Formats: sequence, C-alpha cells, structure tokens
Amino acid sequence: MILCLGFFHTICTLLRIIGRRFADASLCDLLVEAGVVVQGSVSAVLDGRHYNHTVRAHKLVYEALLRMAWKHFEDHVDLEFDDADKIIIDDALYNLSQLSTDLCENQWQSVIQLESVQFMVNAFEKFMNFLRTSNGPLSTFWMSYMDMINLMLDTIRASREGNWDLHLAFIRSIIPWCFAYDHCNYSHYFPVSQMSNLQQQYPGIKDEFVAGSFSVQLSNYNPFGRIPVDQTIEETIKKTQKHLAVSKVSAEILEL
Repeated sequence: MILCLGFFHTICTLLRIIGRRFADASLCDLLVEAGVVVQGSVSAVLDGRHYNHTVRAHKLVYEALLRMAWKHFEDHVDLEFDDADKIIIDDALYNLSQLSTDLCENQWQSVIQLESVQFMVNAFEKFMNFLRTSNGPLSTFWMSYMDMINLMLDTIRASREGNWDLHLAFIRSIIPWCFAYDHCNYSHYFPVSQMSNLQQQYPGIKDEFVAGSFSVQLSNYNPFGRIPVDQTIEETIKKTQKHLAVSKVSAEILEL
C-alpha cells in the first residue's frame, strides 16, 4: 500500500501560501477594485477555500502582469535591439498571428519551431529573468508571484493530464514554500523519496501512476479532464448529499 497526500488538498495548500504571501501586498485591493472578487469573499478566495474562484482570480492577475511585462518587453526591443533583430521578432509575431486562422496541434508545433519564434521566445525569457533578478526588489517580488502561479498551473495540468513526472516536480517545488509559510506537516509527509524509488520497489504501481491512475477520468470525451482522487471523493459526496436533500424535500411536498 502506497500512501499519498491528497493532490487536491495539496493544491489548496499552495493557494493558501500564495494568498498569505501576497494578500497584504495590495492583492486584496486589486481583486476587489478590478471587480474580480466581491469584498465579502476576498478573504475566503485568498485562503483557498473557494477553489474555482481562487484559481480564476489568480489566472486573471497573472495574465494582467504578463501583459504588462510584454508591453515593457516591446519597449525594450525598440530601445536595445538592432534593426535585424527587430525584423526577426516582427516575423515571429506575424507567424504567431496566423495561428488564429488555423489553431491546431500540428500548426502550433510547426510555428513554435520556427527560428524567428524561438529567437523571440528566448529574448522574452531573458527579459523575464532580468525582471526577476536585476530590476529591483519590487519587480523580484511580483515575479515570484508569477512563478508561483506557473507552479499552480503546472500542478493543475499534471492532474488533468495524469502526468506523473510533472506531479513529482510540483511536489519537490512546493516543499520549500511549505516550510517558509508554516505548513510543516505537508513538508514532513510528502513521500518524495519513496515516490522517486517506485520503479525499484514497486514497478507495477509506478507503471499505473505513469499511466495516470493517480487522478480520475470521469468523462471519456475530455482527455484534459482528469481530477485528483480526493477532489473526486468530495464532489461525489456533495452530489450524493444534494440528491438526498432534493429527494427528502420532494417527499415532504408529496406528503403535504
């Protein structure tokens, strides 16, 4: 028997850490004044208790910060790049814009492998690293927010795809944050070493996990629709309770 901490509750722990780190850095005011979250719910959202609302709110803030970073990257290109490099980036942007006419996996792979697109991606990654390390403490602080939201998105992807290697990478990445924000029980009980040695100790279980058996596929129509086991249990119990409550009310109405 292999014991694993619930993946859904682990994601909620990450959301609580993000909320605790950034709540007093005007993130509360930002969410309320932008109309993303109402005043009465903002504390519950930042505490990770409203899972769907929390994920949506962080996605919107992440996109806003990324758009700001891209705007400054465009200014950086105008000031620092020579004409030849600007032509390459313009070509990359043109090729990416063509995806809107035929958005599919094959088209995406063909575009992303173009030299001009790779050049632009590498240039933007260097600029983001500059914001992360050399643009002052405020920039470093909010870049850490973007890094943590990237971690959250990778986490959700690992669960939905049944990607075991990405799941283990997430566990390794969250442990330092758990120690830093006093979620020590999670840090102590993450069985990373045991999970990393499954191939030697329990190869059959490792094969099942790699095949995605650590999350649940409820629908055959959505290959990106897996959810964690503990989330499945909670949703199943809530649906059952709701059905029982409706049945009880219906019976009382019939009696009347």
